[in-house]
Amino acid sequence: TTKVATNVQTEICDWNDWLVELNLPQSEINGLNGTELKITSMTYDHSLVRNPLDMAFPANFDGDDDVTFKGFWLKQAKVILPEGLSTYEDPTQRVEVQLNNWIINKSSGITGQALAANIINLPKANIADLGASIDTLQISFLNSTAENAYIKGKIILPFSDSTSSNALLYTGLFGGEDTSGIKGFKFTLEPEGNIKARLFAGSSMEIYPS
Repeated sequence: TTKVATNVQTEICDWNDWLVELNLPQSEINGLNGTELKITSMTYDHSLVRNPLDMAFPANFDGDDDVTFKGFWLKQAKVILPEGLSTYEDPTQRVEVQLNNWIINKSSGITGQALAANIINLPKANIADLGASIDTLQISFLNSTAENAYIKGKIILPFSDSTSSNALLYTGLFGGEDTSGIKGFKFTLEPEGNIKARLFAGSSMEIYPS
């Protein structure tokens, strides 16, 4: 086992003006069965006169959104789940969760975006008793509340062959607003290409995108 080395940079001008930035190379977390973590950049901001370079606050952020902000800013990090949780034949195609622009402090809670990929391979997921995949899932948090989310993948019709080329692409949107400003759920299906299906007596059918 090789010990992990992290890089820490500190800028201190006075007690109310200091920043600590660190990064971490991809490393296995001890005791979590092969879970790995990579931190591209994370900063603790204890300054009243500046913020970390490139830090941006989202609209409707409930807290100090200027140089007086104090707290943690996780610019980017990645969590890679154990190989045993992967549903893909390729063991290197593991479930990955990317964290982007996470802002954390006492007054406003957590704000940021999480994007998971390679979640469940086709056709091992089950959607309405149909074989499916869950390719990506994204959730955005604002002030410790899930603001919106989307899920994408493929779904196989009961009369078509169980191959990726015969699957429908689906997208589920949570929290999106309609023309009247009301938030809700929207689910769409779209053919990726022509869908071939086997019918009775050896006949077949081909569905064209429309």
